[in-house]
Amino acid sequence: MNSSIASKAKKLPIGAFGLLYCVQTSVFTVPFVIRSRPDPNQTIHNVWPEPWKLPFQIVPLGTPHRQVSVRTLTDRLPRFRASSKQWNHVFHVEPLTAFAASEINDGDWHLLFEALAEPLDQHR
Repeated sequence: MNSSIASKAKKLPIGAFGLLYCVQTSVFTVPFVIRSRPDPNQTIHNVWPEPWKLPFQIVPLGTPHRQVSVRTLTDRLPRFRASSKQWNHVFHVEPLTAFAASEINDGDWHLLFEALAEPLDQHR
């Protein structure tokens, strides 16, 4: 494991927001709240084909049934439109940028939650 990823994982703030990203379909889905710090001593073997290190707990605010493509977000989010960088340099989704914070302002979060979060009453 890359030592810089482990160092960044130690700084992951509980209560921060995150988004899941699917590499195969190039979509964002499931906004979430971080509930625990990554565990450097645990490896998960039963979720993805490969072992996953530094697992942490989340509180999902939606389900994978709601998805937004990268193309749609690059057209809609002010952060993407205002940046001259490629979208994946604005939102850190690559393996080497794991646990690196992406700057997402309140307006962008509002649009993301509107597109991806589900009302609380649907989770009861």
